[in-house]
Amino acid sequence: MKSIHHPEASGDREIARGLFEYLQEQGHQVEILSEFQTPFFFQTGRGWWSFLRSFPKAFWKALTFQPDIFFTYHLYYKAPDPLGLILSTFFRKRYYVFEGMFSEKPRSLTGFKVGYYLTKWSLQRANCVYTDKTDDIEGLLKVLPASRVCYIPPSLNLSVFTDPGKKTSTPQSIQISCISMLRPGRKVDGVKFLIEAIAELQQEMASQQLNFNLKIAGDGPSFEEVKHYAESLLKSRVQLCGALGKEKILELLRSSDLFAFPGIDESFGLVYLEAQSQRLPVIAFKNGGVPDAVEDQVSGVLTPLMEKSAYKKALLELIQNNHLREKMGQQGRLRIEKKFNRQINYKKMDLEK
Repeated sequence: MKSIHHPEASGDREIARGLFEYLQEQGHQVEILSEFQTPFFFQTGRGWWSFLRSFPKAFWKALTFQPDIFFTYHLYYKAPDPLGLILSTFFRKRYYVFEGMFSEKPRSLTGFKVGYYLTKWSLQRANCVYTDKTDDIEGLLKVLPASRVCYIPPSLNLSVFTDPGKKTSTPQSIQISCISMLRPGRKVDGVKFLIEAIAELQQEMASQQLNFNLKIAGDGPSFEEVKHYAESLLKSRVQLCGALGKEKILELLRSSDLFAFPGIDESFGLVYLEAQSQRLPVIAFKNGGVPDAVEDQVSGVLTPLMEKSAYKKALLELIQNNHLREKMGQQGRLRIEKKFNRQINYKKMDLEK
């Protein structure tokens, strides 16, 4: 993936930054050995050349820095970690993986066999593989003993995502927030689904004059397309905020009454945790890893995939029911504090074994 210092919003980069910060907070000296981006590098000669060019610099950094351990993040067949594999072996140092994944299927896919074997060897070399997705545990156990696999739930730094306290709003002034990368495919499809659902609900409830607005945060190649589409359907009721930094994201969430992002085939969705940390009930699809992040009928409402009538019903219920929003928001905050607290969860990482 791109550098953790890259300004573009990304749940994966946010997790990587959190790991970096946590290790520093624990007194470790952390150094990024390379900015080489591994996705698909093994499929072209140019990619291998880029890897070979990056290796001497990473080797020299490791030689100078003399690390006690090597640590990599987000390892799978499309993005293997040859640098960590080679350097940790050469220097005979412990090697750890966070968010590692393994599947036998890529071995038979054209163009991915090299990525498959590099990933397999890296995982087998690892002292421990930490995963924040329960769905990945079964695959990891095919190449590793259970003693070297550890589940750590996705987590937030609650010193940043502090409790905003009880929210007060009325059914006549409801702000719905949505945060998503605006890139072609499932991200934009999900945002468009939300826009359509709100537009239809607005028409159906015109006689009741419910005042609700939508704010969408995020940027990407489809920004102008989504902006035009949203404004054509919702007029002045929608605002596209573009890319926002962490402080502005917090401001948006704290000023909102509920969070709606359908989440088509989301592996998890860190943004759902961020919304719940700010006492926002969540409306999303019951698919992928979303049910791990949002507890249906407790901290939000999860509806069947692409069923617009069910999604509109959930929107209307939460728009009209202030007590339900407050109750779900409170439950969401409690879930974050108990289950997704970085200061508690990351203590499971044992970098001495």
